[in-house]
Amino acid sequence: MDVGNQLSRAAAKLRPFGAMVVVGAGVSAAHYPMTAQLPPLLWQAIEDAPDALAELRARTGVTGSAKEILGTDPDTQQIGWQLVREFPIARAAFQSAFAALDADREPSSAHLDLARLISSGHVEAVVSYNWDTCLERSYERLYGVRLPAGLLHKPHGDAAHTEGTWVLPDEAGQVTAEIHEHIARLSDRPRTLVVLGYSGS
Repeated sequence: MDVGNQLSRAAAKLRPFGAMVVVGAGVSAAHYPMTAQLPPLLWQAIEDAPDALAELRARTGVTGSAKEILGTDPDTQQIGWQLVREFPIARAAFQSAFAALDADREPSSAHLDLARLISSGHVEAVVSYNWDTCLERSYERLYGVRLPAGLLHKPHGDAAHTEGTWVLPDEAGQVTAEIHEHIARLSDRPRTLVVLGYSGS
């Protein structure tokens, strides 16, 4: 079933006292590379940082391009992600490349539906584990203004802020103290929890 259709049906069932939404990669899957499809961005990031490429060759004992050395095997790519963490130029290149990809992608129907739920007052908080800016752009497209301040939390990083330190695909997820505090402020009464595009794996 289409995520957008599921969201529309969920909206009809949401209680009037508001909801909190957790957004995972499935909401953006049709328009963005999933974790298994990120290797080209990783290869290019390492190629853009000569010191990182030299270190990759030294650690693996293999000459060649980042693509030839890392390939698409997640175990081999662990070295690549580690180098992105260690070399600021590689991290900046990766995050900037994803931001450029983000600027080229259209929001999904689920992003637009979620923006409508926010505008209608059904949703009081969103925690997105995606880097993309589709929800923000959906809201601006529909209503001509930015999302209400403090409503959206993106603990894994944000394509609108490439200077930050993003949680990379090989790292464990996190829930920041800021999010815990926001949730605590919402504990004055029951609310609906909506989980979109998140497998829990």
